[in-house]
Amino acid sequence: MSLELPAALEPHVGTDFQTSAVYALLLDRPDDLEARLGEHYPQAPPWLSQAVGAEALLYVGAAARLCDRLEDHATGRARRVGLLEVCEIDRVYDVWAFEDRARAFERESAIALELQNDHDGWYVHQR
Repeated sequence: MSLELPAALEPHVGTDFQTSAVYALLLDRPDDLEARLGEHYPQAPPWLSQAVGAEALLYVGAAARLCDRLEDHATGRARRVGLLEVCEIDRVYDVWAFEDRARAFERESAIALELQNDHDGWYVHQR
């Protein structure tokens, strides 16, 4: 993984690495994305063709403690996400910090939708 924490967060949150936040990760898509996703899902996920044909892949999530959650993604040690097991994290695309975790989790879907609407041709994945 090329994600170096907490340094990758500094441009987005300064030194408030454990803030509650919504984050977007730009992913590095492997050439065999479809085959590799097939190893993780018993059936093809409904978003597979969108991801395979996209110009870019973005994963959006929310976290009560930002750096801890991104470490989970980078190491794969907890709360695994199939797309992140197949695609390496290229970089932190953006972060939206919030005063509390409830607000971050409340805003996650809306931010993912905004990103998808702003970037036609990208696939934005969110749980």
